[in-house]
Amino acid sequence: KSDAAKSDAAKAPALEGPSLDERVAALDDEAQRRWAAGELEAAEEAFRAIIKLAGTRRHADLAYGDLFTLTRQRKDEAAELALWREYLERFPQGRFADDARAGVCRRGPADARERCWQAYLNDFPSGVHRRAAERALGVEEPPSP
Repeated sequence: KSDAAKSDAAKAPALEGPSLDERVAALDDEAQRRWAAGELEAAEEAFRAIIKLAGTRRHADLAYGDLFTLTRQRKDEAAELALWREYLERFPQGRFADDARAGVCRRGPADARERCWQAYLNDFPSGVHRRAAERALGVEEPPSP
């Protein structure tokens, strides 16, 4: 190539696609539209696409929050339990970890609940569900002064 052609190529803007934030925003818009239209499976697919795209970034963490709500709306307890476990696998200390762990303890196998609640208290000693964990373990609350 001539020097002039090389110079022109260097000045041309790079052909870049949308940023991660833009792709996530487009998928989230699609998910919200589908959800509002009652197309729950399509909305779930869009949220799952966000999770796949974002990996362990904040966008994926937030998409799980929407999936939790959508799954609860569908009243599918088995799917809800599986989703909590999936979330905890990816985000053991994520923004929804406290609630997800408590959900697993409530809905998990009966013979594992005591162990689950004890692990919850070890990991979240001041967690939102501390009182539920203590009740499940038969821990007495100290009397009020």
